[in-house]
Amino acid sequence: MVVGSQALDGEPSRSGKQTPHSGEQLLKEAERNAKLGSWRLDLVENTHQWSDELFRIFDLPSTTTPSFEAFLECVHPEDREHTRASFAQAITSGVTRDEVEYRTVRRNGDVRHILTVSTFVRSDSGRAVSMYGTAQDITEWRMTERALRQSEAHLSSILDTATDIVASLDLEGTILYINHVVAGLDRDQVIGTSAFDYLPPDGQVIFRDAMEQVRSTCAPYQYEIEGAGPKGQMAWYSCRLGPVLRDDQVVGLTLLTSDISKQRKGEAALRESEQFFRSVFEQAAVSVALIETKTGRFVRVNNKCAEFSGHTVEELQEMTFMDISHPDELPENLENLRRLHAGEIREFSMEKRLVHSDGTVNWYYLTVSPTWDPGDEPRYHIAIVQDISARKRAELQILASERKYRQLIETTQEGVWVIDAEGTTTFVNERLAEMLGYSTGEMLGHSIFDFMDDVANADAQRNLERRRQGIKEQHDFRLRCKDGTALWTSMSTNPLLDEDGKHSGALAMVTDITARKRMESELKDSRDQLEVRVKERTSELSATNQRLQDEIAARKRIDEERGRLSSIIEATPDFVGFADLQGRVRYVNQSARRALGYADDAPIDHLHLRDFHPESAVKLLLEKAFPATIRDGSWRGEVPWLSRDGREIPTAMVLQAHYTSKGDVDLLSTIAHDISDLRGAQQALQRAERLASIGTLAAGIAHEINNPLGAMLLTTEYALRKLDDREILEDSLKNILSHVERCARIVRSVLQFSRDGYSKKSRHDLLEILRRALDLTRPQAQQAGIQVQLSEAVDKCFANINPLEMEQVFVNLLANAVQSSKRGSQVLVKLNTADGRVRVVIEDHGAGMSREILARMFDPFFTTRLHGGGTGLGLSIVHGIVRDHGGSIDVWSEPNQGTRVTISLPMTQQIQPNAQSSHRR
Repeated sequence: MVVGSQALDGEPSRSGKQTPHSGEQLLKEAERNAKLGSWRLDLVENTHQWSDELFRIFDLPSTTTPSFEAFLECVHPEDREHTRASFAQAITSGVTRDEVEYRTVRRNGDVRHILTVSTFVRSDSGRAVSMYGTAQDITEWRMTERALRQSEAHLSSILDTATDIVASLDLEGTILYINHVVAGLDRDQVIGTSAFDYLPPDGQVIFRDAMEQVRSTCAPYQYEIEGAGPKGQMAWYSCRLGPVLRDDQVVGLTLLTSDISKQRKGEAALRESEQFFRSVFEQAAVSVALIETKTGRFVRVNNKCAEFSGHTVEELQEMTFMDISHPDELPENLENLRRLHAGEIREFSMEKRLVHSDGTVNWYYLTVSPTWDPGDEPRYHIAIVQDISARKRAELQILASERKYRQLIETTQEGVWVIDAEGTTTFVNERLAEMLGYSTGEMLGHSIFDFMDDVANADAQRNLERRRQGIKEQHDFRLRCKDGTALWTSMSTNPLLDEDGKHSGALAMVTDITARKRMESELKDSRDQLEVRVKERTSELSATNQRLQDEIAARKRIDEERGRLSSIIEATPDFVGFADLQGRVRYVNQSARRALGYADDAPIDHLHLRDFHPESAVKLLLEKAFPATIRDGSWRGEVPWLSRDGREIPTAMVLQAHYTSKGDVDLLSTIAHDISDLRGAQQALQRAERLASIGTLAAGIAHEINNPLGAMLLTTEYALRKLDDREILEDSLKNILSHVERCARIVRSVLQFSRDGYSKKSRHDLLEILRRALDLTRPQAQQAGIQVQLSEAVDKCFANINPLEMEQVFVNLLANAVQSSKRGSQVLVKLNTADGRVRVVIEDHGAGMSREILARMFDPFFTTRLHGGGTGLGLSIVHGIVRDHGGSIDVWSEPNQGTRVTISLPMTQQIQPNAQSSHRR
């Protein structure tokens, strides 16, 4: 806002024109960088003036006409009435200065905190005739307020340069500290005296009441008072008395006093504005400098700039910024200035080091913007510098520590295994994953019990209990590799404690001793063989008798082994059985009998696979699993069992071929593990991800419902005014009915998408499910400014699917496409059929993915949204659902080009073409 041609130091330029580094121009740039806007309102003429920065703070186009209504539109709906009432009360209450804090909502949905300070000019009768003030974006202040309060040295620097009087008092009003005093008084003499000594009787009453108010409420109190001014004269002050708290008790007082004598006398607005901006410049918590662009010479700097460099303000004005820049960042700095000078960029920011006058080097964050408009001759620029040395030091320490320990862990020849208090894997190194045949990603999140057999499981339970008791020890332990083989290890385990000293998990150093165990076994076998040979050579005469005894002993051992094996088979909770190549059942163990509803002694040799499995599973076993087992020797897969009461039990099954002495396959055995709990956990995970998707879409859905509700409200009000006009009343009711049906459709879609419960696969129209998913994601796309276009080549497309799971797949992929797209772009959705399969393609033109991210996108808990609330489970669930439906999913993506996801599923019948093949949504 241009308010005159007076320079920042209060002296007008000789030419009467604005110089490039005039007070107004410089402070205008500083105002923009400090996010501080100013405004003025003539209450008599009802005219408004806003500075350029005020438009940016409120995120309003520069073409907006300044008005109180335009301002209130920017205020958060929850703060709007309070803000309106605060301004109205301040105008009528007779105060000369007022502060109000509120939130605004920008066009992109961001919420910002704003502090407005208002000053009122009143007539002799006390009526407000005009008001002016500033609005500052204090969002970052709110975030860093705690850290700023701890910076005592920084606060002291600000107080020393502040134009207001800041004092610290005890509870009796004695002055313990004051940053400066009015002319005619000595600062050292004032400290230790009572604040009452500088107030007239009426002022002493006001001050005493203010002290009592602060002590009783523990909150700041603002008032105006008349007291000692310059040269012994009386002056008016705006005072803010605040508490100093310790353990919620007031132990002292702080006093912020502003001389408002000139304001009360109605001094010209330009001089007040110039004084305000000069205070902002000098008191800024960051370094502010005006620099000649061509030479790099400092034209003007504030005190913080001098503090950062170690030079005085006068010394800096004889130097260039190159003199204090570290040589490593200087080329980048100069290149950015060249681009700024050439008009290629309008501003730039970078991290750089500055060399202090004492030789030390510190890190700073630099923001540079020009003072010239496009087309003008570049002469000066504004440089804003923030100290980030502490952050840089912390980053370097963390990186060095992480690099050292990660290198140590990854280069060690031992495996490293970390679990939480429940036994879930939270970290493994590459060596341990290599030992077990997994990748590190496959092991993370899994229980340690997933990597051992049932016998080792019991030992591990006892070991975990000892870790909870704080016992560390070393022991040999057998693990199970990914391929099912055993891995003997030597483990050195230690319990882990959290910061409160409670058990939080355990750390194990793992050494592979399989070779040692094998050698021990071979040595024992060799010793046994040697003993046998000695016995054979010393018992030549009784060889026949010995062989007979050996044979009897061997048969006895075989019988004992068979007994033990039978006990193990009967005791295992897994299903164990034998069947011939035609599917006739020869044997099932007790666990299978009890789970399937057969008595322990019931004969089963007359039963077939059809008595133990649903028809689809029988077909899978006879047509695929049995031939594969006969060909390869074994087969693995998921096969459901069928109990006598019709209940299906999902299992993970392993088939093994058994051969005759001639090498022909005679029987097939199976071991099946009940995975009902795993399936339940998977379904719960899918429900959680589906509800998370609803949370993502909630804001858009609420907006989608709010529009018809608003329309119904307006129509109802209009109809009430036209009750006598039957035609208008009938049209209004039809309009309301249309909007009610629209809301109902939206609610039905959300309820159908969010409902719980397991749904079997059956024949459904895939195109209808795809359209429901589009309806759910459409509000999110509209809010983001994204157009979603559906192109379908058929009227209906039937597939054997679970509708809830497939709808979750489409919602997840559409939401990802919308989130990755830029405003104004399109998301293309295509559905076509070929070769008995239906293909759904979802394509966006957003940020895309690198090859590294593309390779891991389906990994559980992998996410690139570090601060956006992503779980990392959505795409993993999508991949599992599509694969479970016998389909495939293919992803193409390139950085900055977009992403295309293609899902292919088997159809259940031929599809009829669609005449209308493209819809915009």
